[in-house]
Amino acid sequence: MSVGAVVAAALLALICLVPFVLWGSNPYPRDAVRYWAWGTPAVLATAAIIALGPPWLGMMVSRVRRALDRPPATAFAAIAAALTLAMSVAVTAYMFRFSPTTSDDVAQLWHARILLEGRWFLLPDQNPEFFALENVIDRGRWYSQFPVGGPIAMMLGAALHAPWIVNPLFCALAAVGVYHFARRAFGETQGRAVAVVFGLTPMIVFLAGTWMNHVPVLALAMGAFAALAEWDAAAARRRRLVFAALIGACLGAAATMRPVDALILSVVIGGFQLWAIRREPQRLVELAVQGLVGALAVAPLLYANAMTTGNPLRFGYDVMWGAGHNIGFHEDPYGEVHTLGRAVTYAVTYVSKLNLSLFAWPVPALAVAIFALVSLRRVTRWDALLLALFALQVGVTDSTDKSYSIDFTNHDSYLHAIVSGQKVTRQIALDYWREIIDQCEES
Repeated sequence: MSVGAVVAAALLALICLVPFVLWGSNPYPRDAVRYWAWGTPAVLATAAIIALGPPWLGMMVSRVRRALDRPPATAFAAIAAALTLAMSVAVTAYMFRFSPTTSDDVAQLWHARILLEGRWFLLPDQNPEFFALENVIDRGRWYSQFPVGGPIAMMLGAALHAPWIVNPLFCALAAVGVYHFARRAFGETQGRAVAVVFGLTPMIVFLAGTWMNHVPVLALAMGAFAALAEWDAAAARRRRLVFAALIGACLGAAATMRPVDALILSVVIGGFQLWAIRREPQRLVELAVQGLVGALAVAPLLYANAMTTGNPLRFGYDVMWGAGHNIGFHEDPYGEVHTLGRAVTYAVTYVSKLNLSLFAWPVPALAVAIFALVSLRRVTRWDALLLALFALQVGVTDSTDKSYSIDFTNHDSYLHAIVSGQKVTRQIALDYWREIIDQCEES
């Protein structure tokens, strides 16, 4: 049993318990708790029966494993991609009717159509109030607040008049990257199992059913991890240079869509690489090539910023929301001060909600992660890489304030609440309704 894994498991267990203290009650929907209450014992009982029951049950599990391992690697990668693509298309068809789900989707598609016309921006309409969106800038130049990589990724869908197909395709590519990375890092059977779970994970395919830029970045991230595994295993210098360049291309392209996520990936992957070559300083040239290719890949973002905001390093977010939108502990665009305590509260809350939203299994998702960590005999460098990515992602993401504000006016017979923000999602709606409920109870 690894001490590091036990510490990580203990932190996750603590995160699961803290919301009960923060909210003073059960933080999960009642139906979810009932689902886990009968589901977890049922899963444990099933596992015990398989492990201790008649031999034919164990033989069935072995047959499933052999069936999973039977297809050649290339064929299995195609199967994983097809499974993920089918699940994603089913979600966008059945749940979203091939339509946008948020104003973010609409704004990025509109921006993609501008790019298809060979323009970086439009001139504002003389009556902007008829076309205003909270994520579209119409001061001097008319364009969306999003980094240009997202609209570029959407251009194919816009050209085909089928924007809904873009994210399912990227999600299928991400499945291939997941499989390739996991098989190199943890083994062939583990890689195939992870790829299947990825393609059946509700949070993944639900997100792939939208038009958001998270999915292209996920595909690029998994491409970077797959290339990292090949770079780490390569013996020939030329092969290492090729995969270092591929890592740089993936990270640079991701930066054109979600710069903060790309920065987090770069820090984690770069730290892993520096540790791997710590006794071979001559290999720093590989990281230099990686950085150069990454800089070339991010160049379209810098050029688009210069053409729209007037400064390569000034983003649409800065124009729309000002300095208060940036990462850090300061006053947000709504005048509220974001503190370390609030960031910790958000981090704990959001991570704990993975129990329900990640897999929707009869066992809480973090319980599975805790069990896996405790079961590790030792923490490999690949385990450390993924744990570092998870920790840094949570830490940096929650150093920004919540994406909405609420103004309450307490009248004699009712409470008036005004909610404002950049966008609304299911999770954001649940968060602000919880605040409204809490305020009603206090009043």
